[in-house]
Amino acid sequence: MARPLWKRLALFCGALMGLGFTFPAQAQLDIFENNNQEPPGRRGFTFGPIKLNKQAGSREMARGNTFYADKNYAAASLMFYRVVKDAAGSRYFQAAQFQLALSLYRMGLFHAALDYFTDIIRAGASHRYFKRALTYSITVSRKLQNESMFLGKLRSFNVSDFPNQYRDELLYLLGKYYYLREDLSLEKRLPLAQRLLNRVRSQKPEFYARAQYILGAIYDTSDRKELAGKSAQAFKRAARAAMRIQDKEMRQRVFELGIMGIARIHYSAKHFGGATYWYQAIPRNSPRWLDALFEMSWAFLRRGKYEETLGIIHTLRSPYFKNEYYPEVGILQAVSFFERCRYTEVKKIVQDYLSQYRPLVASLNSFLQRNPNDEAMYKALSELRNQQEEKTKVAGLEDDPSEQMFQRILNLTFQDKPLQVLFSYIKELESELAIIQQSSQAWQQSAIGLEMAKRLREERIKKIKEAGARARERILKAQTELQGLIGQALKIQYETLSAQKERINKAANESGGFTMRVKGKKNEDRKLISVSVADDYTFWPFQNEYWIDELGYYRYRIKGECHR
Repeated sequence: MARPLWKRLALFCGALMGLGFTFPAQAQLDIFENNNQEPPGRRGFTFGPIKLNKQAGSREMARGNTFYADKNYAAASLMFYRVVKDAAGSRYFQAAQFQLALSLYRMGLFHAALDYFTDIIRAGASHRYFKRALTYSITVSRKLQNESMFLGKLRSFNVSDFPNQYRDELLYLLGKYYYLREDLSLEKRLPLAQRLLNRVRSQKPEFYARAQYILGAIYDTSDRKELAGKSAQAFKRAARAAMRIQDKEMRQRVFELGIMGIARIHYSAKHFGGATYWYQAIPRNSPRWLDALFEMSWAFLRRGKYEETLGIIHTLRSPYFKNEYYPEVGILQAVSFFERCRYTEVKKIVQDYLSQYRPLVASLNSFLQRNPNDEAMYKALSELRNQQEEKTKVAGLEDDPSEQMFQRILNLTFQDKPLQVLFSYIKELESELAIIQQSSQAWQQSAIGLEMAKRLREERIKKIKEAGARARERILKAQTELQGLIGQALKIQYETLSAQKERINKAANESGGFTMRVKGKKNEDRKLISVSVADDYTFWPFQNEYWIDELGYYRYRIKGECHR
């Protein structure tokens, strides 16, 4: 006897459930509801997202591979994209993901390719293209100068999952990534960065040296005094390991950063003699030499060696460095003269300082007001940057000292490494948008073409806002620092007037009046001075001429007028 229909359906459903299939609620309503009103949607059995055909996408995959072999990467990407979007349960899905990313990479759409490579990385080491996707992600990130797009997805993987040849590089990049993550508190990101950086092997000096430098910076960030020694040791390891780096430019840069780190540790610990020793290890042909000189001038000041401080200031103010920005130099000069009780000179230095930097604060404030949001700030800086690259003459900058100084601050803003990366990244996004616009109309209007264009435009807007915000932060910081320095200059001015008043009152109380000594104007009234120099140096008086081989060796004789 034939079973009733409902019994046959029940047996069939039971068999499917035994195989592990489940029915959505909508399917159950379709079968068992007894009312006359049909439910919305499809009739019959509904299996939701479950893909039963493991061969789905085989034809598209074969055509995509043929197109790829013929170097028709645009057509290949269309085929692989169909498999990725329509055959999620297919045996070809993982290969299509990787081949799609690879096709976009060959088309020059690096940002789009990195998106799909990171989708594979997100799936984890179980994805059979995980290691290859990781390798290509590193390659693409080097081109884009932006590792952050995929580094954050690596935190849940074992080191053994990394390709051996990239293991140390990834550990270093991940450590740096967490060290720089400002969205995390120091208590969270520093220990995580430290654990990763400590695993970089010394056999890879190009990564080990940089990892040790960041470790030194991490220890230096701590308030615990006992970590100062660990910080100095990490900087020393960085400098030593840097000498084994093959790339000459990287070797010099990391070595000098390590030396600067050691010098700053000594300065922070008030070992000013040790600080000057290490600062002097920076060679004169280094781009960090001026910074080392400037910081060394502070160390000399703290040691009471005002002649050496003023000698360095003399170098920093030479015509060779007229485009450099060291606003603290005027404060150093004023303090050096103040400590020698040269109050007349101090008042003149302070007055010149205020007349130079007060207009600059106003210029910065005006620039910020003219560009009130991040997009406007980015646009303004892009135009100025293009003028610099094209060496276009900017009206007024050559004649107005305040505007010249403003231009120097902009130059410092452009030298900010994260901002440089953002500008380069935005330029790459615009280049990829241009590639899409130059592609065939069919590819542009395809699902992948429309999706890629949308992603790139959204990413461009996001990065423009980031760049504008970063630049605004830098300019605001410069403005705040200048306002603080102006406040210090005013304080020095006040202390100078108070000291002069005290001197006059003291002289008047002691003798009932006071006299002022005027320097002699005639040659016979001038005192001859003698200067002792090392055997390998020659003394030569300054005659209002700067020679490049004399920079950094000037000494300023300052006679004290303090009567204590």
